[in-house]
Amino acid sequence: SLSLFVSVCPMGPGLSPASPASFSFVVTNPVVAQNSPAIMIESRGVPISATLLDKEMTLPGNVATINPPGDPCSGDAICAFVPGDLAALKVHAPMFLQRDVEQSTMYPYTANVISVTLRANIPLTPQTLITISNLDGTTTNTGFLAL
Repeated sequence: SLSLFVSVCPMGPGLSPASPASFSFVVTNPVVAQNSPAIMIESRGVPISATLLDKEMTLPGNVATINPPGDPCSGDAICAFVPGDLAALKVHAPMFLQRDVEQSTMYPYTANVISVTLRANIPLTPQTLITISNLDGTTTNTGFLAL
């Protein structure tokens, strides 16, 4: 398992037992879904045994702080949070958040424009191949369309 080592500044006064110390660091989530793992903390030098860190298991109070501008869910109720979503390193599976299809006409043997709107919770890279299937009954050839 991966670990992060944090040292108390050797030139400073140390950390007071009455004052909490907070720090942040950036990781890149995996592409696959995962549940929040058991994240542990321990110390050496001043020995404190390994123990589980507490996790945020409630629903977010302010979705705007959870989904900053540019996030696929920013300002949109399309992403529904459930208890446990804020637990550290909980990762949802890649999915289409929006997947709408409509047509321009319903009349037989008429040119019909099919419009698809989609939005994913992960960047769709140039290597992504999106398949629209079950276009049964049409006289359309299989082909590629670049986005």
